[in-house]
Parts: sequence; C-alpha cells; structure tokens
Amino acid sequence: MSVATLNGINIFYEIVGNGPPVVFIHGGYGGADSTVMPRDDSW
Repeated sequence: MSVATLNGINIFYEIVGNGPPVVFIHGGYGGADSTVMPRDDSW
C-alpha cells in the first residue's frame, strides 16, 4: 500500500483496476453529527 504525506498527515492508498478514479471516504461514527454536534432528541 502506498502512502502520501500531506500537511504532516499520512494518507494510505491503493491503485487498483483500470477505470476512472474513485475516492471512498469513510463517514461512520466520526462525522460532525455524531461527535461534535449536540443531539436533538425533540423528534
């Protein structure tokens, strides 16, 4: 697996296949609405 260091952050990536590039960004349990924003239990 390759690594790119940008602004002191290591970003690991793989190049697989021969189609157009696709970037997958994981959003589970670490997004703003799950950790930073207060919960709204009124609904």
